Amino acid sequence: MTVCSSSDTIHATNRPAAEAGRYALFLVNDAGHRVVSLPASGTLVVGRGKAVDVQVADARISRQHLRIHVGASVLVEDLDRANGTVIAGRRLSPGDHCAVA
Repeated sequence: MTVCSSSDTIHATNRPAAEAGRYALFLVNDAGHRVVSLPASGTLVVGRGKAVDVQVADARISRQHLRIHVGASVLVEDLDRANGTVIAGRRLSPGDHCAVA
């Protein structure tokens, strides 16, 4: 699945990462790409601010842009920021959750 903000793309795999039952987040922007392993369970905030779990160094990303919920499935939650969150071509409503894995 794909999560997009401006011209940046965040990919959450729908296949387990190297460790069984684990997922990874692929961050892609003009500067290149980065892979972030997701925990087996828990919640992560993605954004460009310093008080986030996954920092994206891009002014087009909100300080706290979206929240990822990891458990039996992986859900993305829009945090009602100016740039919005789009998954597979669908803009999420503020507070809306969307399964990506």
